[in-house]
Amino acid sequence: RPAPDRMETEQAEESEVRVEIGNLSHRATAVQLRSQVLLPALRAAGLTDDTVLRGVSRDIGRSDTATVVMPASVAARLVQAIHGHNFGPIAYQNRSLRARVLSSPPPDVEWREARRWPFEDPTAMSPAEQAVVNQHDLELLFSRVPAGEMRDSLWREVRERRNLKEFYLAYGRRLELVFAGEEATPRNSVLRSNERVREEHLELFWPLFERAQEGQRRTGIPGTLHRISRTLHAVSGEPIGVTARVGR
Repeated sequence: RPAPDRMETEQAEESEVRVEIGNLSHRATAVQLRSQVLLPALRAAGLTDDTVLRGVSRDIGRSDTATVVMPASVAARLVQAIHGHNFGPIAYQNRSLRARVLSSPPPDVEWREARRWPFEDPTAMSPAEQAVVNQHDLELLFSRVPAGEMRDSLWREVRERRNLKEFYLAYGRRLELVFAGEEATPRNSVLRSNERVREEHLELFWPLFERAQEGQRRTGIPGTLHRISRTLHAVSGEPIGVTARVGR
């Protein structure tokens, strides 16, 4: 038995795509679409074999589109022959038709659900070790606030909520605590102290900026992830406030 022609084999194995044709009249049938649009478009594209039209899907009365199944090799030429051209009454209000190739995977592509693997870093601390380090770093940060009523109230609120995001100390104003939101209440919440900030509440933060260049506003506490920013007076340039962002 002679072997099949190579070109015929390749054509038989060629993948199919779907071409969508739009702006059709709602009354247009699949038969009318084939005779009034597809066959003339094939001839305009220089194609004589109408067997390339392997299926026409048309939902009459519900949509202005139709779907045609054909080989991928002829789809682009057919779209070019249809898109933007007027084919008469078969179009809605005699408008120009739209045509586009719909994405369609070749038959030899296998689709699988995405899989995820948990990332584990063998060098990372355990949650218990992280909690100990975070607690130690938080104590270093709060040690910059002098012992007294303000530090005690700060610790009391942090122990109850455990999600402190930052706190703000400004001379003459009330201490502000900003807590990160949770699932039930995703917005941040702010608490203000009854006691107003005095110079003594800020003086332990200033040594952190001793090596900072003029105009530099940010620094940190060595060995921690905390970020300390200072607020400077607009006229005198003197520091008047501190924002401490908690790093964990």
